Amino acid sequence: MCTIQWLLMLAMALAVQGTGVYTGKDKDLPLFNQSHPNITFLTDDNFNELVVKGNGKPWLMDFYHPYCPHCRQFVPVFEEIAAYYKPLGIVNVGALSCMHYYQCSVYGVKGFPTLLLWNFDKKQNGENKRAVGEHTMDEVLGMVADQFRIQVYNETGSWPPEGKTNPPTSPAATTLKPLWEESTLPSNVTTRVIDSASAFVFGLKSSIFVGKQILDDAELDALKEWIRVVSLTFPGSTYRLIIRSLYDALLPISLLTEGKWTKMVSDWQAASIITFQAVPMTNSNNEVEEWMNLPWLFEGEGTNYVACELYTCGQWTLFHIMTMLNGQDLTAPHIPELAVAVIGAARRFVRHYLTCIPCREHFLKANTVDTMRLLDREAPENKARALYLWLWKVHNGVNRRIRHYQWPKPTICANCTSNYTNEDAWDMPKVEKWLKESYGFEEPYSPPKTQRRPITTAPQDQHEPEIPAEKLSFKQTELKAAHHQQNDLNGPDMSLLWWYLLPVAVIAVYMLNQRRRRC
Repeated sequence: MCTIQWLLMLAMALAVQGTGVYTGKDKDLPLFNQSHPNITFLTDDNFNELVVKGNGKPWLMDFYHPYCPHCRQFVPVFEEIAAYYKPLGIVNVGALSCMHYYQCSVYGVKGFPTLLLWNFDKKQNGENKRAVGEHTMDEVLGMVADQFRIQVYNETGSWPPEGKTNPPTSPAATTLKPLWEESTLPSNVTTRVIDSASAFVFGLKSSIFVGKQILDDAELDALKEWIRVVSLTFPGSTYRLIIRSLYDALLPISLLTEGKWTKMVSDWQAASIITFQAVPMTNSNNEVEEWMNLPWLFEGEGTNYVACELYTCGQWTLFHIMTMLNGQDLTAPHIPELAVAVIGAARRFVRHYLTCIPCREHFLKANTVDTMRLLDREAPENKARALYLWLWKVHNGVNRRIRHYQWPKPTICANCTSNYTNEDAWDMPKVEKWLKESYGFEEPYSPPKTQRRPITTAPQDQHEPEIPAEKLSFKQTELKAAHHQQNDLNGPDMSLLWWYLLPVAVIAVYMLNQRRRRC
C-alpha cells in the first residue's frame, strides 16, 4: 500500500513540474455563514437535535447548493424573510448546504433551492410541506401562514380567517436586470478545457446521488451513456482515454449504490494522472499545447473554475465542446449516429441529474425526442454542423430568458452580427468560424495501430488506442484483463481444459485398475 501511495505522489510531482497550474476560483462556500444573526446554520451534526427532535417551534428551511444560480439569487429574499420572522419569534429559520451535508440525500432533496416547512403539526414532528424553486417573499410568507391555519384547524376543527400574512411589498423595478451575473473573465482554449472538465467532475461527484442512495435502471443507463459519449467527444486523446476507463469500470455494473460510486470515482481520479503520464499528447507538429498538459484535470471536486463563474457555465462549455466532436474525422461513417447520441446523452443527463429545476425544465423543452428525430433526418454529411448550430441557438434562447447578451458578444466577435436584437442579422460563416475556433480546436487524430477495446454498442472507429497494461494502475489492469478475457474471440484457453481432464483421467485409470484386480 505504501508503494502505491509513493508512486502516485511521484507521478503527481512529475506531472505538475513544468506545468502552468490554473487554480481557478473556488466558490463552494456555504451561502449563509455560521454567524448569521437570523438564519440557523444547519449541519449533519445538529439537524436531528434542532429540527427532528425540535423544541415545539416550527422550522422554515432552505436546502440549497452553493453552485446553483437560482439559490444564489434567492439568498437576499430568504434573508429578508428571516429578518421578518426574527422579532415575531414564531418560526425558526435555517439553511443547509447540500454540497456539504448528507441530510439532502436522507430527505430526498433533488432540486434546488428547496424550502422545507417542518413541525407545524404539534402532535408529530416532521415535514409538512416542501416547495422547489425560487419564490417571492409574499409566496413564502403565504406558505407559512397556510401551515399555521392548518394547525389551528387540526386543533379546533374550524378554519381561522385569512388575515394579512405579509408586509407591504416594494414597487416592482422598472428596468429588467439579468437574473444572475454572467461570466466576464477572459477565456481561451485552456480555460474552456479546464472549466468543462470541472463541470464533468462536479456532475459525477455532486449530482449523481442528490436525494437518493441508489440509482434506478433509467438513471444508471443515462449515466453510462453520458460517460460513454463524453469519452468520445472530449478534447484530447489521452483525456478521452481517461474518461473511457471510467466507462469501462461502470459498464458491467447492474446495481449502483452511492458508496460503490464514490469509491469508483475516487479510484478513477487516482489513476487518471498515471494514465496521463503513460500516454502523452502532441499536435500534428509534435508540439504539446498548453491545454494538452493538464495532468490534474480530473482531480478534486469539480469546483475550481477559471473563466466560468459557476457550474452551469462549465456545463454549457462542456455541451458546446461535445457538439464539436473534437478529434473526430467528420467524414467517418459513425459521425451521424454520434451526433444524434450527443443530443440524447445530454437530454438524459439533464433530466436525471441537473438539480437546477428551472434550468432542467427549459433545457428539456428545447431538447426532446423530436429534436433527435429532426437531427436524424438531416443528410449524414450535415449532421455534425446541424448539431453545434442547434446548441448555439438553444443557448441564445436561454440568454434571452435570463436577460443576457446574445452570444457571441461583440467583445469577442465584433462582426458576427450587425443587430443583436434581430435573430436574422447573424453573419453565420463568422459565427461558425468562432464556434470552431473556440470549441472545436482539436485536429482529427490518427490513432496508432494497436489493439482496440471491443465494444458492441459503438462502431470500432470511435475507440481510443489502449495503453500498455504495465503502465496502467493496478485496478485498471485487472479490469482490462477481465474485459479482454470476456471478449476474446479466439475461444477459451485450451490449457485450462487439461487441468479439468487430468483428475478425471486419474480416477478412470484407478477404477479400471481396481476392476482388473478383482477379476
